[in-house]
Parts: sequence; C-alpha cells; structure tokens
Amino acid sequence: MPGNGKRIFSAFAATGLTIALLLAGQYTWHKTQIEKPLTMGFKQVGAVKDWDIQYDPDKTKVSVTLKGKADLQETYLALTGVLDKTLGAGKYNLEVRNNPSRKLADFYQRIQPVLYEGLSTGRYTWLVREIDAEAKKDGLEARVQFDHRLLYLQLAEQDQAMYKLIPRENGGNQVLASGTAGLAN
Repeated sequence: MPGNGKRIFSAFAATGLTIALLLAGQYTWHKTQIEKPLTMGFKQVGAVKDWDIQYDPDKTKVSVTLKGKADLQETYLALTGVLDKTLGAGKYNLEVRNNPSRKLADFYQRIQPVLYEGLSTGRYTWLVREIDAEAKKDGLEARVQFDHRLLYLQLAEQDQAMYKLIPRENGGNQVLASGTAGLAN
C-alpha cells in the first residue's frame, strides 16, 4: 500500500501541473492575442483617452472614453475596425462612456423629436439644419454625420462633448452607444 500513496500523489501533482500550464498558456494567449493588439490599435486611433474591457463568452463589452473633440464617425469606425480584427465582428458591444453637462443632456432631450422625425422620414438635410440652428441658439456646437447604418451625433460645450450613435433603420429607435467625455486638448 505504500506505493499507492505515491501514485495518488503523483497523479494529483501531474493534474495540478497540467492545470497550471493550461492557465499560464491561456493567460499568455490572452495578453498577446487580445490585450496587446487592442492596446496598440487604440493607441493608433489616437482619440481614445482610456478604455476597459469586460469579457463575456457571448459578447465582450468594450468601454472607451474619448479625448478632445474627436471626430465621432472617424473614431467609431477606427475602433470597430480594431475590435473586428481582434475580437471578431459582432462579438462585442462598444460603449462610448462619459458624463454630459446638464446643458448638453437637456439639449439632447429637446432635439430628440427632430432626430426621430428626420430619421423616420429620411429628411436628413432638414435634420442637420434643425439641429445646427437649435445648437447655435443655445451656444453649443453640433456635428451630425451619417453612413449607411448610423447617425453620429456630437454635441459640444466649451470643454465638454456628448456623443450618440443612432441606427438609421427603424427611425433611430435604439441608441447603440452613447456618452459624453470631458475634452482635454
């Protein structure tokens, strides 16, 4: 029986070593194949102040804070390019996180009918003119951009900016990502 104790100990030691090696391999793979490419990609985008990632087997959540008065459309497309390449298309949710001033939040609430009417009727030039006119009345900067999928809304007041990404289909009934960021030049 003394030999059985050694065998059991050896089996447990081998199992523990195997698990430790697998975990070390997973950690190394994650650092080299996920975190390093994301860090390098986000640095190349240039408009990302900081970011964090919450891993989920179904969809990973990526939250970014933008710096300065970043071009929202250009930045969003660059970020999704990095994320598609690293994590795979459709395997993440991208959130632009920040904290709007009261004036920006109130302005956004006031222009929502304009946004939804313009999106649901396809009157995009009217929508841009209306938002620009309302922003000027309030002493705000507004930038509205479009592509085939999204309306990119960027509002700014002095050193604060607010960003919204709104789908063009379904009359913009779902905000995909939103937030505000303090502007640091």
